[in-house]
Amino acid sequence: MNGGNVGRNRSAENHNGDIVVGTMDGVSGQRGLDVRGANVRFGSKRAVADVDLTLAPGGVLAVLGPSGCGKSTLLRAIAGLEELDSGTIAFDGVDLAGVPTHRRGFAMMFQEGQLFGHTDVAGNVAYGLSRPRSAAAQAEVSRLLELVGLAGYERRRPATLSGGEQQRVALARSLAATPRLLLLDEPLSALDRTMRERLATDLRRLLVETGTTALLVTHDHDEAFTVADRMAVMRAGRVVQEGPTVQVWSHPADVWVARFLGVENVLPRERAQALLRGVDHGDRVLDGMDRLEGTHPRGGIHGANLGVRRSSVKVTPDGPLRGRALSLVMGRDGLRVDVDLPGTGRVAALADPTARVRVGQEVGLWVDPSGLMLLPDVRDFTAA
Repeated sequence: MNGGNVGRNRSAENHNGDIVVGTMDGVSGQRGLDVRGANVRFGSKRAVADVDLTLAPGGVLAVLGPSGCGKSTLLRAIAGLEELDSGTIAFDGVDLAGVPTHRRGFAMMFQEGQLFGHTDVAGNVAYGLSRPRSAAAQAEVSRLLELVGLAGYERRRPATLSGGEQQRVALARSLAATPRLLLLDEPLSALDRTMRERLATDLRRLLVETGTTALLVTHDHDEAFTVADRMAVMRAGRVVQEGPTVQVWSHPADVWVARFLGVENVLPRERAQALLRGVDHGDRVLDGMDRLEGTHPRGGIHGANLGVRRSSVKVTPDGPLRGRALSLVMGRDGLRVDVDLPGTGRVAALADPTARVRVGQEVGLWVDPSGLMLLPDVRDFTAA
C-alpha cells in the first residue's frame, strides 16, 4: 500500500455482508487471538460453553462442527456481535470487552459475500480503503483482484458474476482492509463441490501469501484440512479437540470426533479382534485398547474402540483377511467396497477403481497399521 493514502482508517459495519473495520487505538505487540472460558447463553441454553482457544499471528484456525454446535456464535462473539456471559476475548494482549465491532480491527466474510449491487467490482473492493477514489486505492484494488484471480474485473457488476467470482470479490474486499484478524463464516458453503475445492485451495494460498491471521468456521472437514494450520472441533458448544490439522485427522480424541471426521470403521474390542489378526503386532493394539479403558481425562468411558479409515483397509487378492463383498460404490477415492468379515461384521474398505470385484465374491483385505486409532467412547456429554 502507498504510505498514508490507503489503509485501515475507514471504519464501517455491515451486518449483511463483510464487517470492514478500522484500527484499534492503544494496541501493541503481536500475540494474536486469545479466548479464555468463553460462554454465550441464549436463555437457558449455552451456545458456547467454556471455550478456550488461541490463534498466533499469521496462523489459520478452522473451527469445525455440525450445525448448531455453536461455532458461528463463537465467531460472532469474537467479532463483537454477540456478548459473552462470562470469559474473555483478547487480541494482542488487550481485552476486547467493551470494544465495539468497528474498533476491533477485524474483517468478517459470510457464506454469501452480499456485494453492493449499486456499484461495480472496484467499488466493492475499495469500500474498506481510505480515500477509495484515489489513484493509490485504485492501484490497490487492481492488485487485490489480481491476487484473487479476477484481474480486469474492475468495471464488472456483481450481478454478472458467478457465485465463485462473487466470493472472490468479497474476499478481496475483506483483505483490502488489511485486518488484524479475518473471520470467515462458512464462506464456501453456498458453492458447488468443484468450485468449493478450487476456492479452498486458492483461499489457503492467499492467506499464506498475505500473512493474514484467520479463523474459519465450517462444517466441511475437507475444507478445514485444505485451508487451516490448526483445527478446533466443537460439539454442543464445547471444543472437544484442538490441535494441528494433521494431528486431529490422524488421532481423533474419541468416537464422536472420529465419526464426525469420516472414520467409518469404529469397532469395539470384540469386533476388532478378528480384524487385528491380519495386522502386524495386532496383539499390541489390543493391549492398548485395554489400557485406554477408564483412563480418558473427560471420564464417562463406555469402552475403548478401534478406529480405521476406509482408506486404510485395502481390497487386495493376497490380503491376509478374507471376507465377502456386500456392496460396491464408485467414489472419487476409488471403488468403495463394504465387506462382511467373519468375527467383525461389516467393514468399509477401498479397492482400486479397476478392480474386478462383484457383490457376493470373496475378497482379501490388508489393513495399513499406520491408519489404526484407539478411541474412547465418551457418551456422557452435555454443554448445559
